[in-house]
Amino acid sequence: MKTFTLGSGTAFATLLFGCVALIGAGCNGSANIPNLTQSAAALPGNAVYVGPKMNVPRYGHTATSLEDGIVLVVGGTDERHLTAIDRVELFDQSARVDLSLPVPESISGDFIDQDIDGNLITLSNGGRIFHTADSIDDGNVLIIGGTDGKLFGLPNDTSEIYDPLTRSFSNPDFLIDQNDDIRNPRLRHSTRRLPNGKLLISGGQDFVIVQVPGPFGGFFPQNAYPSIRSLEIFDPATLQFTDAIDTSGEEAELTTSRGRSDHVTESWAGFDNLLGTGDDVIGFLGGFQTLSALSTLAPQDLISWSNLHTTLTSMDFYFASTGSVSLAQGMVIPERMDGQIAMNLGRDHQATPFGDFGVANAVLLFNGDSGDAGCPQGPAGSSENVDFADLIIGTYTGFGPANGARFTRFQDFGGIFGLEEINTCQATYNRSEADAVLMDMTLMAGNQAYIGSVIVTGGGYDQTLTPGGCVVTVDNSCFGQQEGFVMYQPFFDVEPYVPFHLGLVPDPPLELPWYAWSIPNVIAEVDLNGDGPPLELVEFPNNVTPLNPLGLRGSWLNYDQVIPDGNTFDGYAAGADTNTVAMNQGRVYHTLTRVPGEDGVVDTLDDRIVVIGGSNVYYADMGDDAVSNSSEIFLPPEAGL
Repeated sequence: MKTFTLGSGTAFATLLFGCVALIGAGCNGSANIPNLTQSAAALPGNAVYVGPKMNVPRYGHTATSLEDGIVLVVGGTDERHLTAIDRVELFDQSARVDLSLPVPESISGDFIDQDIDGNLITLSNGGRIFHTADSIDDGNVLIIGGTDGKLFGLPNDTSEIYDPLTRSFSNPDFLIDQNDDIRNPRLRHSTRRLPNGKLLISGGQDFVIVQVPGPFGGFFPQNAYPSIRSLEIFDPATLQFTDAIDTSGEEAELTTSRGRSDHVTESWAGFDNLLGTGDDVIGFLGGFQTLSALSTLAPQDLISWSNLHTTLTSMDFYFASTGSVSLAQGMVIPERMDGQIAMNLGRDHQATPFGDFGVANAVLLFNGDSGDAGCPQGPAGSSENVDFADLIIGTYTGFGPANGARFTRFQDFGGIFGLEEINTCQATYNRSEADAVLMDMTLMAGNQAYIGSVIVTGGGYDQTLTPGGCVVTVDNSCFGQQEGFVMYQPFFDVEPYVPFHLGLVPDPPLELPWYAWSIPNVIAEVDLNGDGPPLELVEFPNNVTPLNPLGLRGSWLNYDQVIPDGNTFDGYAAGADTNTVAMNQGRVYHTLTRVPGEDGVVDTLDDRIVVIGGSNVYYADMGDDAVSNSSEIFLPPEAGL
């Protein structure tokens, strides 16, 4: 528990009665006054700063951004016999530690673990890991499922709601009645908000006890954690969970025969190209299914790498208009579990720079691995990590079920310019047990500036199967591969004039001064060495097809150590021969969350990313220690001075 004071977020501090008080604020001992600015200290951008330490170091937690820019940190473990944590804390950029504690490099913020009455904030029903935390009505956060033990815990059969006004889970107005609580206790499940404001809960793992024949006759009990098929709906208006029912009155379930666990869920816009309307389509991607409990071969613990898991390559879809679930016919995706991520490219900006809607019908699926028990290989299932993402685009005919929905997968190989063919140390864009966040960025289309979204990811682990066994890398000296921050820019597609990706090496190697970048219907010449003119766009319609009507493809780019100039892509290197802007240490099981910058308002161009918790080692779900430097602040180029 810490003592803290308040600040306005400027970098100019004065000494006042034994505490650090920032201009425009006093030291009244209060942790969080409603509507107080979340303004952060001014710092140079394109850099990473060590942030304040948590009260309880942890990994495997959730970090949820509240409406006022504060981040709610729930659950996880700190390796005390692999049990889950019940302590809850808040990352608050308006808080300032007193002079007895060191000021972090980030200058701004602290972790608060007290409610408005000064009591420790704790979960009402014990610690949780493998749970979900979702923002619902009135800025509250719903905590569902999970377990109190990382290896042998029981699924939590109670749900609870965090109230930001009292900073507690005990507000009687938001207590869920036991009879209305979750229908099927679960862990490693997934959630997604529906257009009507309700929450869809899917799959996960349950716990059962089965009777197994003994070696000398008779039976003995055995624990089992089978994956499940069930879907539920939570209604924030009534605080009730109900079974998911389609328009014909039938119970909706996942199509996979034994359910789905450790998967991700994301929405597509549907026929109207607008996300958040009644014809949205929700996809269930990746994860695994287990053998059934009745077979007595379901896993007996919660280790994710297991021969008792089958990694799924099929895709299910839930149709918001009918409440039904269908299998995506003919759609096969690579095996992905252990932290795969799906993000809708149009979640914040649904139109292209040219005003064409349809971006919200494109979802990027990336990160994760195959979950192989011997070595969690890359998603392609080869002997080494193969770095690519899948861009899954929905198109609709307007006829038949779900308006004739059809989904097409476009593979992105991530090794920009095909440098994997001619460099032994290419940038790596596939990570497991990492996190990612959407950020705003100013981009140029001709002479016109526009605001678009990019996906930023960092940390995680890489893996390689060698003659000596499986090598897992959390931090890598090769240009900061794992610690480094990279972004996915959906409107730019790196295509060299010489097809390096086909294994053809230019003569002389790597001395071509110009490369082609394509945006929907547009191509641009960019000088990566900084010697040429700004980004200049001309017509280039070749990316557009009936299955990809906007021509979306995208590229991964490093945040490198060159300060971007705003008009070219210098500072966002696509090649492997640049040092990336990186975290101070490798992390897995951490979280990335978007927080306000100097303006104190979230969802603007000066937003930052707070990296919270995680472990700096990885060994198959066991023996991981929570890191000592429990937070870092990444300022993308536009977020700084």
